[in-house]
Amino acid sequence: MSLAARLVELGGGAPASPIRVAGEPIAIGRDPDSDLVLESERASRHHARIEPHGEGRAVVDLASGNGTTLNGRPLAGRAPLRDGDVIVFAGAASFRYERPDAAREAPRLPRVRRLRVPARAALATLAALAVLAAALGAVEIHRRRLEREAYAPALERIRMGLRNKDVEPDVARGHFKAAVGLLYRRGLLDDVERGALFDEGLRILEARLDRPADLRAIYRSLQERTAPPPPGEHPPCRLDRAAPAELPGCIRTGIAWLLLELHQSDSDVPDEFVRQVGATLRAERDFLARAIPRGVPLVPMMRRELEQKKMPHLLHYVAAIESGYRSEARSGAGALGLWQFMPGTAADYGLAVAGGVDERADPEKATRAAAHYLQHLVFEFGSDALLLALAGYNYGQARVRVALKKLDDPFHDRSYWRLVERGLLPAETAAYVARYTAAALAGEAGLPDEEKLRAAGY
Repeated sequence: MSLAARLVELGGGAPASPIRVAGEPIAIGRDPDSDLVLESERASRHHARIEPHGEGRAVVDLASGNGTTLNGRPLAGRAPLRDGDVIVFAGAASFRYERPDAAREAPRLPRVRRLRVPARAALATLAALAVLAAALGAVEIHRRRLEREAYAPALERIRMGLRNKDVEPDVARGHFKAAVGLLYRRGLLDDVERGALFDEGLRILEARLDRPADLRAIYRSLQERTAPPPPGEHPPCRLDRAAPAELPGCIRTGIAWLLLELHQSDSDVPDEFVRQVGATLRAERDFLARAIPRGVPLVPMMRRELEQKKMPHLLHYVAAIESGYRSEARSGAGALGLWQFMPGTAADYGLAVAGGVDERADPEKATRAAAHYLQHLVFEFGSDALLLALAGYNYGQARVRVALKKLDDPFHDRSYWRLVERGLLPAETAAYVARYTAAALAGEAGLPDEEKLRAAGY
């Protein structure tokens, strides 16, 4: 069994929590998906890696542009690590490798060669280094402050969940899901699969509440224990197989699943919205029964284009309600194609609409433009407000922005649900998210027959 190990950051800035070095390799670089992100332009995107090596670990330089040094010596390829070794990545980020459960070894220090530097040049160099260190320290302090701001409300949610875990387990799970959502939206849990259950992790979380830096490892452990369904798997409840009495609960379960797939919180869904989705399934059943099979050949392409823009692939159901997956669909207002682009918006997102050429009717080009447009809307309204982005797709982002400014509390009221409750969206837009949800559930969980929907009260 390999010994416990950690990386301790050296240099200026606020004290950082040690980075645990477990059995799996640790990717290091400027790429945001790295396990250890180096916030320096000198670092390569994929700079280095720490990996298992016998009973210990080794550091590997991945042919980085500005190199890696180990105890002051340039690292060529791979080298085993010993307790106390100092690693510097790109000459900008320094870490000490420690094995707390191993006997301390004297660090291997390089032989230092004295250099004669003119006094004036030395002072100028020291001044420049001081300015650089202060700037890097300020950036690091800002990053850690943002992390603390994300951890504080997440921890409060966890505490609330723990207080309810024995009395109201469902309420407790809701608080834990909300905590995950807060951290996920801040990019602190990018490597954790969505939909992980938290029942098995309550004891672990309770024991570590005073160590927020461990939350990432705890949630990763939970994900491994609970094995969530792979992306794209159908919701746990099949609408087309549910009995009439089970349909309302099945629809609510499907809505919660869909929101998690869209990286959204499932804790504030109004009962009226659940009823509206059921009513939409019945009112548009014939339309959905025709549209969903028509879209099957297009889904792989649409999924690919959406994922290239980092958008949830289930947004392809926007094309289902916009056009019924018909490239030739045209509205009376002049919108055309799978995604029903107006000429002006199409041109804004790179589609040619002139001289007898209309790329709105090209499924792949139109989908690429739609993915870009949806990404723009998410940047506008925030990754935690995708339903506002959908409202903006239907109503226009400027109009949704104006509606938001009419709310009383910009922190607690800023949501699609609140806009609908306050009547600040037109009826068509208020129904748009329910129509999208109904289409997504019909495509992923099956379309109930009309008799079941009627018997269920829809």
